[in-house]
Amino acid sequence: MDYQEILKSIQAEIKPKINFKKELKTVQLIEEYVDAYEQYLHEVSNTKTSVINDSPTHVKEENVSIPEEDISFHSKIKSFIDDVIDKGLKRGMDDDLKSRTIAGIAHSVLGKCFLNGIFGCMKNLEIAVENFTKSVIFKNPTGTFELARCFELGIGTEKDTEKACMLYRVSYKLGYIKGLHRYGILLIKGNSYIRKSILDGYYMLKQATQLKERVYILQYYDLGMLFKSGACDIFNDPQYAFQIFSAGASKGCRYCQYKLGEEWQAGEIVEKNLEKAFHWYRISAKNNLSDAQLKVAKILYGIETASNIQNDVNKKLEAISEGQVDLNDIFKFNKRYRMTELEIAVMKQRQLLNFQQIYGPNFNRLNEGFRMAYLSAKNGNLGAILLVAEAYEKGYGVEKNILSSIWWYRIAETLGADNIREKMHLLELRLGKKIL
Repeated sequence: MDYQEILKSIQAEIKPKINFKKELKTVQLIEEYVDAYEQYLHEVSNTKTSVINDSPTHVKEENVSIPEEDISFHSKIKSFIDDVIDKGLKRGMDDDLKSRTIAGIAHSVLGKCFLNGIFGCMKNLEIAVENFTKSVIFKNPTGTFELARCFELGIGTEKDTEKACMLYRVSYKLGYIKGLHRYGILLIKGNSYIRKSILDGYYMLKQATQLKERVYILQYYDLGMLFKSGACDIFNDPQYAFQIFSAGASKGCRYCQYKLGEEWQAGEIVEKNLEKAFHWYRISAKNNLSDAQLKVAKILYGIETASNIQNDVNKKLEAISEGQVDLNDIFKFNKRYRMTELEIAVMKQRQLLNFQQIYGPNFNRLNEGFRMAYLSAKNGNLGAILLVAEAYEKGYGVEKNILSSIWWYRIAETLGADNIREKMHLLELRLGKKIL
């Protein structure tokens, strides 16, 4: 999903109104803009927000290039929201429904600003919770949902599963799609407060996919995974899961796009087609999903035939154990299979697809493979970090650089990669010095 285009679209709607007194429509648009902006930050930081096996998280505005005009626009939003809240305090809480609705939205927006450290606000979780709590008083669905997340994860307050579940329920009762989605997930998984009910959870996820929303689309992935996982006989329907992933992918869900790539590559539900798989992996990678970036890199390098390589290894080992090969064959086998998957792929020059047709003439697949692996590695993907380290070590798709290779291997080691220390030591010997 192109959140930047969505943000520009909402900006265009807000700008003519921000200096006028039509406050309700203005604050509603601002609330939608802030929600889209938060989703955009999640996308550029490659952070999952609310999928079935992952608790929702919050992000801080950092390492994001923001145009000057947007900074100015954000400043105007913050000033406008502060002014709305000040006016509301002067009028008091016993005002008309419109004023209370405006106040609820304003406190919700301000809470998100402090929660994520955006729009000129310093990150302050306690102040964020305070504003979300005020928004709940005004029955604001977004602020109610955000306060539920704070209680669920212990953000700016103590963890309280019961309060979190109650507030999620209130949020979806107020018509908030994220509340509907999250409560559906809680029903599917169950917890100390909510009795597990996969069927009820399904109905909620299904309803969430039927609501019109131009920003939030993650419910498609979770609904698809419910049918893909076969949580029970009723929901064991991979074909229907594929249809749901297709719907989510068409709306811009990068997780659904990645799943479509997996399905086309596996060939279990649809006829195996690596070209279509690569198409969806590329789209997901452009949407900054690190797993997809790594997958594209592996296909470009030719590593995706590693399963075939492993099958060959197993057959050879079986033949050796049964005495069906001589010592010379064993020597050749050992020499070959001490090589890494990347070495074998580059040596064999495995070009799985017609990349020139996809990318155009004069295309260098190894260079593009390294670029995609590097993007994934910057997003913290351990597999990509190891691939980048080896690419630097051997000069595959990038100029050989032993120092950079050691640096990336060291990052991999800190992330829990095994058997890295000896490799780094050997590289340090080649470099001629110890790297601290």
